[in-house]
Formats: sequence, C-alpha cells, structure tokens
Amino acid sequence: MADVFSAPSWQLDRKASQLAFVAVQSGLGVEGLFEEYQASINFHPDELATSHIRVVVEIASLSTQSIDRDRVIKSAAFLDGISYPQALFETSEIIKSSDGYQAVGTLSLHGVTKGIILPFKAQIVSNKLLASGVVTVSRLDFNIGSGQWLATNVVGEEVRIIFSIEGIGEQ
Repeated sequence: MADVFSAPSWQLDRKASQLAFVAVQSGLGVEGLFEEYQASINFHPDELATSHIRVVVEIASLSTQSIDRDRVIKSAAFLDGISYPQALFETSEIIKSSDGYQAVGTLSLHGVTKGIILPFKAQIVSNKLLASGVVTVSRLDFNIGSGQWLATNVVGEEVRIIFSIEGIGEQ
C-alpha cells in the first residue's frame, strides 16, 4: 500500500521544540508550557497538497511553574484533565499565505471541536524543518471555565498558543 502522504515526514526534536501558551489572570500574562505532546508532521513547501500535521497534547503535562495554579487549571473548573486528558490539533489542509503558511484544521479541546486557522512560518534547512507560529483562541469557545471562572474579569477570555518546533528528516 502506498504512503498516504508524499510530503516528507519529520521527527519532532523534543529538546529543540516547545509548545507554550499565554493567558491573562488579574490583568497579568501567565505563561505556561505543555511538556508532553506528540506530533506527526508531513510537510514540504512544494507538496502542500499532501502535507499534514497532527498534534496530540497531554493536558496533565501543563506547567505554569505554580503548583497551585496548575492544579486549578487542570481541574474540572478549567481544562478538566481527568475527563479530557488530551487536546488534538489536526489539519485538513495547509495553504501558502503572504507571510508563511496557514494550517487549516480543527482543535479538539475540553470535549469541543472547532475549526481553526493556525498561521505559521516554516523553512527547511539542510535536514531540519524549523517552524513557529502563534494563534489566539477563546477559552469560552471550548467551554473552559465554570462557576466563578466563567467570567472574564479575573481570567481573560483569550489564550495565545505559541509553538516553535524543530523536525529532523526521516531517512
């Protein structure tokens, strides 16, 4: 059986890659990381029709460097990591844009799946894929925040998701 994708595959270099977020709490930016995630990446600028990205994020791996804050974010009041242990981003297409690329796909988070367009920049240098991007999502679109945390005056509505990845070409 032939490969589904003809764009080359890239193995994620975990040490050189990062999946982060910035939320607002009491008017201040709160930065965090997801330490555990897997990515299946098939990408080449000349093979966008067969390029595909799939990222699975382990919610329990979230870290803001505050044990108490992390406990609240992972709890049923926010991300509910017990009921929804993973987030998933998967592309339906990747298109060229004026300043890079757009990964058109879906984000499944907290039991909700929404269409999303993720702008990113990418370049292939030698046998490495270097890619980075930022997208802003509404936590309310994914039903994140309940009770006192539903209001946006303490915890802001928008969350920026920031990634920087390095992929190593598979032989």
